[in-house]
Amino acid sequence: MRAAEARRLRWGLLPALALGCEGPGGGEAGRPRAALTHEIGREAAGRGEATLSLSSAIRCAECHEDHAREWRGSRHAAAAEGAIYAAMLKTTADPAGCDRCHSPLKGLVGAGSAVAAEGVGCEACHSIAKVAADERGVLAASFDVASARKYGPLCDAQDHYFHKMGCSPLHSEGELCGACHELEWPGPKGPLPVFTELSEWQATAGPTCQSCHMAGRTGEVARGWPGRSGRSEHWLLAEGDALAGTGIAAALAVTAGARGELAAAVTVHNSAGHGMPAGLPGRRLTLTLLGLGADGAVLAEEAVVYARTLGSDGVELPFTAASEVISDSRLASGERRIERWTLPGAVTQVRVRLSESRISPAQALWLGIEAPPERLIEEVSWTAPRRRR
Repeated sequence: MRAAEARRLRWGLLPALALGCEGPGGGEAGRPRAALTHEIGREAAGRGEATLSLSSAIRCAECHEDHAREWRGSRHAAAAEGAIYAAMLKTTADPAGCDRCHSPLKGLVGAGSAVAAEGVGCEACHSIAKVAADERGVLAASFDVASARKYGPLCDAQDHYFHKMGCSPLHSEGELCGACHELEWPGPKGPLPVFTELSEWQATAGPTCQSCHMAGRTGEVARGWPGRSGRSEHWLLAEGDALAGTGIAAALAVTAGARGELAAAVTVHNSAGHGMPAGLPGRRLTLTLLGLGADGAVLAEEAVVYARTLGSDGVELPFTAASEVISDSRLASGERRIERWTLPGAVTQVRVRLSESRISPAQALWLGIEAPPERLIEEVSWTAPRRRR
């Protein structure tokens, strides 16, 4: 190559190397370059470890804009935040045990790191090199934070100037998620089931966690790359953080009885690969039925709650203070549960609502926080046919 051509090539590449996949305007929302690179080359102070190669999601978004946008709308992005988590953290003598999943990189980069503050962010998943049982028999993730290699399920991707590519079949397997979504708590009377999604999924022949929570579609993996099928979505739950679309549905049937009464049957179906509601004990699904008269007055009201409840001596408590399973009325994977009620014959309309609560009122009161409002998952109704005159 002639010297003039080499100079043109070298200087032509410099802007791209400096700016990642962004144009001259800088990073996301015009943020200054210093804010985009604050984790590159950070040293693990005083621990004698190799130079870390970790980036904030802000920097990742320069090339993986859609992935970052989706992730920001997920609960993973808020894993280290929120009133419920902050209150629960105060109830345990082992906050580092909670950080293991809610802020997985804090122990490696320190509490003041922007990467640690992102909770379960880009690096928290894509720096996982393996998941294996630790000395207690608990699945735990091991992180590669020094090689600038980012792990994922695409094994035909080539190394990039910004980071290397790590071919990881693990990132398509449920065990990757099981490092955090399977937990028994050492209660005073024995282990308490807290998160059981992995073992429940393993008991089924269903699809992997990723195939439901990160369903693939056609799109760019990185900015400027050709679109490809199977590009994983990063909402991790349905958009908007509601449970709609994640496997729970309700159907209503109303029939007339021989004595003029009405028989209402509501079928609740859980097509998810684990019990529902999943996650923190105390999370609830509530099925509410209202029977209305012709003037709109409520003639009947019924409700049933699906939840796993932990506590002591029959009193519901957070799992960190509990000693026993008080009840478990959750819907098993694949279960169709039918709730039946008899309603007065004067009912002309039946309304059924299925909603989700992230924490029970009893736990919220015990923790001294305000429970978030219920989220509507589905609403179905029935109206009596008009009688012929």
